[in-house]
Amino acid sequence: MRINTVQPIKRVSAWGLLMLATLLAAPAQACEICRKAYFDAMEAAPKASALHPEARVVEYRLSISEQTLSPAGQPTQALTINGGTPGPVLRFREGDVARITVVNGLADDSTSLHWHGLLVPNLQDGVPVVTTPVIGPGQSRTFEFLIRQNGTYWYHSHTGHQEQRGVYGAIVIEPKEVEKLADHDQVVILGDWTNEHPAEVQRSLLRGSDWYSYRKGTAQSLIGAYQAGKLKEYLDGQKSLVPPMDLSDVAYDAFLMNGQRRLQLPGKPGEKVRVRLINAGAASYFYLDAAAGPLRIISADGQDVVPFEQKRLLIGPAETYDVLLTVPASGSWELRSTAQDGSGSVSAWIGEGSPHEAAPPPKPDRYGMSAYLSSILDQIDPEPGAQEPERPISPYAKLRAAKPHAVAASHRELTLKLTGDMIRYEWSFDGLDPREAEAIKVKEGETIRLRLVNNSDRCRRRGAAASRGHARHGDDLRLGPGRLHQRFRDGLRDNPVRTRQPLRQVGGGPAPRRRS
Repeated sequence: MRINTVQPIKRVSAWGLLMLATLLAAPAQACEICRKAYFDAMEAAPKASALHPEARVVEYRLSISEQTLSPAGQPTQALTINGGTPGPVLRFREGDVARITVVNGLADDSTSLHWHGLLVPNLQDGVPVVTTPVIGPGQSRTFEFLIRQNGTYWYHSHTGHQEQRGVYGAIVIEPKEVEKLADHDQVVILGDWTNEHPAEVQRSLLRGSDWYSYRKGTAQSLIGAYQAGKLKEYLDGQKSLVPPMDLSDVAYDAFLMNGQRRLQLPGKPGEKVRVRLINAGAASYFYLDAAAGPLRIISADGQDVVPFEQKRLLIGPAETYDVLLTVPASGSWELRSTAQDGSGSVSAWIGEGSPHEAAPPPKPDRYGMSAYLSSILDQIDPEPGAQEPERPISPYAKLRAAKPHAVAASHRELTLKLTGDMIRYEWSFDGLDPREAEAIKVKEGETIRLRLVNNSDRCRRRGAAASRGHARHGDDLRLGPGRLHQRFRDGLRDNPVRTRQPLRQVGGGPAPRRRS
């Protein structure tokens, strides 16, 4: 009996052939075939400009290359966007279509740009391999998406250590109906810079070296403990084999504002200036102090909040805050950014005339971590009328949405435990690294409530999407050791996570971090 195999094969769809090839190929190759098919299918879908023909199209061209710069006063190889670092400020209005062409001018490395905090289709997200194809050497890619929100955000590379070497910039989105709160706005991007290649920094941390503590003068010693009157506390730690605690793991050569070691902001006497603060530091928390008086906070992570005043603001990596400053009648007034560990600072000045310096925060007591932890607990549950401490935690408890959002009554709850090895510098969810963990599956429009519990003894910054997903729209969470964080996530459409409320922390705050 003769079997005709030609006709059935002709009827097999392209998808069927793909599945057949997937089964026959090696696992790694099969994965690449599936990924390419997915990307090709997404590329074939209509672009934002076609879906929204009435929208204004705003175009930018960003070219990433390697150049010799001196951010810390010593010539070093840096990565630049359009010849500088940070890259240009991308400005839009809610309802625009963004069309951004990224050109890879690197000779021997791929690159990427992720639009941190923006609600975009997965293909436009910019995380290579995970959501977006890699941009290889000499290649370019055009991103196109509808601007669905407003506020202060930023963009950065998601390839290797490129962000730490200078590949980042600011995004400013005006609302459809502009409410004039200030005469003009200024973007201030905070950064930490090391002349050492970031890959070498990571290697030193993985070795468990204390070299950076010695460089900064924050290393603990028997003599230092005796001089500080904390000998017993120091010896107790030594007996229990607990490594010394500190507030930062790396010794940086410079702290920067907009890539500079000193920044001058324009402003005439009496003007109100909206300062859009973005912490693009790789690992640094910063205290912000203004000589002109308390900072009036009006937005956090792109979300408008009920305005409140903060004498000293602690801003963590990847966070953004908008603050209002009024230029005094005369003089030049300092806006100082001080590293949380007291190892350095950088300042912006506004106004002209005699200088007025901002009071810096007191330096931390490297042997008094127990007192510092007690201070954090006091701030989590403050006494009525308590004054703002000299070294405050982040003001999450004060954040209230300017326009409260309705949250679905029915939801599914997930608990994720933040775990990790502080000595080996390995981080995980529920004891599993991303290669071992299964993806968290959600349905379109489903409301998810995530409970994050920090079971490590390190202050943690984690994305809340999934261990194989990617967080956005202010989804970086900072949890103090042993603390719990819970908040609602909803509106899951073409993004893993869409934020409905400003970031609020349930207990905990930036806390001393164990040395690795």
